[in-house]
Amino acid sequence: MQMRYNNCFGYTLSEVIVTLSILSLLTIGTVGVGMGAWKHLEDQQFEAECELLLKEILATKEMGMMSGDGKGAAVTLYANKVYLGTYENGMFMQRSKVFKHLTIKVADAVKIVFTPDGTNSISNSYWLKGNGGQSRYLVVQPGGGRIYLSDEKPR
Repeated sequence: MQMRYNNCFGYTLSEVIVTLSILSLLTIGTVGVGMGAWKHLEDQQFEAECELLLKEILATKEMGMMSGDGKGAAVTLYANKVYLGTYENGMFMQRSKVFKHLTIKVADAVKIVFTPDGTNSISNSYWLKGNGGQSRYLVVQPGGGRIYLSDEKPR
């Protein structure tokens, strides 16, 4: 294809418009694919942190039941972190997990105490909110009930 020149230094207006149109379509396509991949990545990170939170709480509950010292265990929920406390060899050992893609909607802090027989001190559902607008609920059932994740708010 031979380009027509109005003068020796430029392109015609129609050539410039067609070139800019093609570039804008390519840019829109690239941005669209990138945003879709970003959203998928945010969803995966949120789900992974929800599962990690549940796994850590259940492991702490089991450690409190299996310790054999009769003192149990405790979990303290904050907005973006959780403290997990167990008794090991008569000493209270506490570790923490910080979350980057997950926010636990609590007023200030919530402490859940697990007795050595596995019962909970408190029962409630806690809203877990992701940075990308995702949401799930951590459900702690009363007594020796289950602890699980739910996509819908429990009644």
